[in-house]
Amino acid sequence: MNSRKKIMKGRLNHIADIFTGVTLREKPVPATDGNAQVLLMQLGDLNTEGNIQSHTMLKVSQQDHFDKFMVSAGEIVFRGRGAGFVAAVMPHAELPIVVASPLIIIRPNLKKVDPHYLVWAMTNDHARRYYAEHSRGSNIVGIGKRDLDQLEIDLPPINVQKMIGQVEQLAAEEQRLLTRYQKAKSRLVEAMIVESINNKESAA
Repeated sequence: MNSRKKIMKGRLNHIADIFTGVTLREKPVPATDGNAQVLLMQLGDLNTEGNIQSHTMLKVSQQDHFDKFMVSAGEIVFRGRGAGFVAAVMPHAELPIVVASPLIIIRPNLKKVDPHYLVWAMTNDHARRYYAEHSRGSNIVGIGKRDLDQLEIDLPPINVQKMIGQVEQLAAEEQRLLTRYQKAKSRLVEAMIVESINNKESAA
């Protein structure tokens, strides 16, 4: 008899609240001094490596209809359009952050799922196969909220989820450091080549 316990599963919309970011009717305008301000997170502010780039977010004036679309630390933003389907846990921020469509906001039920584990579960091979099957579009491929709702997530015990989530965070940090290293190395090599060329020209 198999003594292994069967891992529980749950659809994403059973373990989290999911909704699309605010729809912008007009091109966003930078905030003027004196107005209450928020950061507007648009598609490009969550890059295809899954990094939230707060330094690229536009600072705009707060509006009443933004309230529903504000994200807090520990909530998840999902990019399901374009070059890569990625998710990221929102870190602490100095200003409130409002998420714009087509980004999707995911507010996990913390009694059922760990946010960092959920990011891993939404970007692993099982999830990518699901996205490949359900994504739509010809020029720009995307997956919408309706299909995202039905994504099935494995739900091991919370303590196991937290361990997997910690590994996911460490792996993501490693990738960020490697990317920084490669960029710094490329700049250094380029600078050395330019300096070498200049020295040769000066000696000629």
